[in-house]
Amino acid sequence: MELWQLDVMGGVKLKNGIQLSVVTGIDDHSRFCVIAKVIARATARPVCDALLEALNTYGIPEQILTDNGKVFTGRLGRKPATTIPDAHDVPVDRDVTMILNNGPLGFTLNGKGFPATAPIVVNQGNTLRIRYMNEGLQVHPMHLHGVPQKVIARDGHILPTAHWEDTVLVAPGQRIDVLVKATEPGTWALHCHILNHAESENGMFGMVTAMLVQ
Repeated sequence: MELWQLDVMGGVKLKNGIQLSVVTGIDDHSRFCVIAKVIARATARPVCDALLEALNTYGIPEQILTDNGKVFTGRLGRKPATTIPDAHDVPVDRDVTMILNNGPLGFTLNGKGFPATAPIVVNQGNTLRIRYMNEGLQVHPMHLHGVPQKVIARDGHILPTAHWEDTVLVAPGQRIDVLVKATEPGTWALHCHILNHAESENGMFGMVTAMLVQ
């Protein structure tokens, strides 16, 4: 499991007038429910107990996303946290997440199709980690003009040997991490290399954006 989305929902009223809350947790990749616990009060102790129970049952996800950060960390945050660095982690100047999709909105990057897609603006010499996440039902080979992509991880697992690719094939449900060194100034197109995902008789559309190196 990679990314858990956690929330605390209040206002659950019983017939006798007592109000309860529900701690919920969904794994974003599999859509599996990891937490669904009714609690009397949405304070740090019961909320953190629900989270710890899920961690003990399903393991530790790579990321946790929530709008209720303080209540989820209130009990656990009384003592300074100890961070153990990942020996495989690569220092980068910027992380970019790019969600690929081909759903009701058409062919999209982070929920938008060209020309509404946001360009990646970086300074010359910076190193980027682009994380491709394919939420669609089709394969999307991602091609970056002018700059090679170094594939370092697949589905959250660091590859034993990183390798260079001109076009990175991202299968449905797959996540791939690449490193990009912005050595050359200019505007470099980044798009899906399947023609009808990025171009029509009216011009470019869909899964097209650009990297702007300043």
